[in-house]
Amino acid sequence: MGKLNYPRTAKIKNEYLKSFSNSLHVQFHFQQHELVARTNKEKIKVSDKLLKEWEECIELETDINKKSAMSEVTKKLTEQDKVRDDALNNIFGVIRSQRFSPINEVKEAAEKLYAAFKPYFGTQFKPLPEESADIRGMMVDTVNFPTEIDKLGLKKSFELLKAANDTFEELRMQRQDNQIDDHLPSAREARKHTDEVYEEICHCISAAYLMAENQADKDIVIILVNELNTSGDAIRKSHSESIAMKKAAKKKKEENKETE
Repeated sequence: MGKLNYPRTAKIKNEYLKSFSNSLHVQFHFQQHELVARTNKEKIKVSDKLLKEWEECIELETDINKKSAMSEVTKKLTEQDKVRDDALNNIFGVIRSQRFSPINEVKEAAEKLYAAFKPYFGTQFKPLPEESADIRGMMVDTVNFPTEIDKLGLKKSFELLKAANDTFEELRMQRQDNQIDDHLPSAREARKHTDEVYEEICHCISAAYLMAENQADKDIVIILVNELNTSGDAIRKSHSESIAMKKAAKKKKEENKETE
């Protein structure tokens, strides 16, 4: 091991935590927790109880972030359901109206499709899982009427319906797989608690450095402090670069609008 540079005190940087997004905040704490957890806790004066509390805080923030992500999934589900409903309204409306077409071949095609798809009329008003099942049934039936669907100009509508239904089901399963407790605190409250626990741990580590009985113990502490600061700096740098890129993209977009 090379010679270490020993400062009088061991300070762990954490002043930039409040600027992080919720997801980055969790990432920061997860990485710092990993570094602390693998170090000899007796040498850094961090108790198992305190380490466990920190871990629980990180898990809580993760659940809150998942809940937020699920809100986005719910929004996308609503959007895809509207696409499905619009496609169904179009398909059923065209079939009904074209039964009265003055063009024989169009009228005949509409009659065939009406007989085949009439059992599905009203699908858009059914509970969501039943709507999904009906649409899958419709798509199976379409293979028997490719010519009729072409004559009524409905091929694109059926393709759109299938794509929206597939996406809807993927999102629904994703939400179902990630169901979490709704009775969670706000992200702000959770972050505050996590940061308080982390600050306490930082104080323990700094105190351990001052109270180190020998050079070997001091080495353990200062190596950890350097790792924590290096890890934190890397996340902060990534955060700053992300903000800079977003600002540059926004500026470019505004400049492009001005030249249009």
